[in-house]
Amino acid sequence: MKKHASGRLFLGPRPDKTWGGSILMGLLWGGSIFLYGAAAPMLGDIGPSIGWPLSLATALLVANTAGFLLGEWRHVERRAIQRMRGGIAVLIVAVVLCAVSSTL
Repeated sequence: MKKHASGRLFLGPRPDKTWGGSILMGLLWGGSIFLYGAAAPMLGDIGPSIGWPLSLATALLVANTAGFLLGEWRHVERRAIQRMRGGIAVLIVAVVLCAVSSTL
């Protein structure tokens, strides 16, 4: 980076936007870990075994939905979208199964 003076490329055209987004993502991730830590004991003995998969599934569902709404999937093949929808369906079924199993 020093030899070819390429370090400036890390800043990009809008470093404030890039760094702000990175900081926001870090805070949201840390906040989700904090919320999991606060909620797991409320689920009782099964808190860690039910709460963690639900937390991860929720994060994946929110991220995929946001990506779809923001147009990240606009120029991909139809088969890729079908696979994404299939994966989301599997996650939703898994969340429902976790919720049902926690009541047994």
